[in-house]
Amino acid sequence: MRARVVVLGASALTLLACSDDPDFAVREDEVCFERRDGQRICVEVYEASRQDASDDVEGSSEAPPRSTAGRRPWTNVTWMAAREACRAKGKRLCERDEWLDACDGGVGEDVGSTYPYGDTIDPTLCNVEGGGPIAGGTRATCVSAFGAFDMAGNVWEWTGNTTSSAVARGGSFRNSVLHSCGAGDTPPQTFRIDQPNEEVGFRCCREAG
Repeated sequence: MRARVVVLGASALTLLACSDDPDFAVREDEVCFERRDGQRICVEVYEASRQDASDDVEGSSEAPPRSTAGRRPWTNVTWMAAREACRAKGKRLCERDEWLDACDGGVGEDVGSTYPYGDTIDPTLCNVEGGGPIAGGTRATCVSAFGAFDMAGNVWEWTGNTTSSAVARGGSFRNSVLHSCGAGDTPPQTFRIDQPNEEVGFRCCREAG
């Protein structure tokens, strides 16, 4: 497995290309860092997509998802289906703190930036002005300091692995204002965990060995 280490201040971030992992049929990228409790965590760089997705088609495959640049995200997925999709490839949904830290680029509460791209809102940097989801990584400006793409806008992302912690985070292509990293903690709109929605997708996480 190849690894690239990027030093961010006092912390080191590892971007892993998981092409050699037997659980994955295609290359996937993750960003890995120490969680708030000291456990090393890996968060997928891109929103989950179906295995037959392309840059302009979401696809229909029910096989385990992938996290690859240039693919439309998997949407219209319930929270439980997203959780099971991550489990199918040996991962899980990201928990609240893991997702927030990957989005704001700082480990800890009230650490890091308001948006993945900084503290000043700029709706031109992420896919938040309507039109529908776009392929992961299309907006080079919509990336966090930890290297995760599209954590603001594009599609809301299911997080949490129990019904009590299940929350969609980050805003969608319709949220030119509501797309901060904290969007989802106190949302003005609530997505039912048992109801698919075209604005909601997910990404997967795992503990690093």
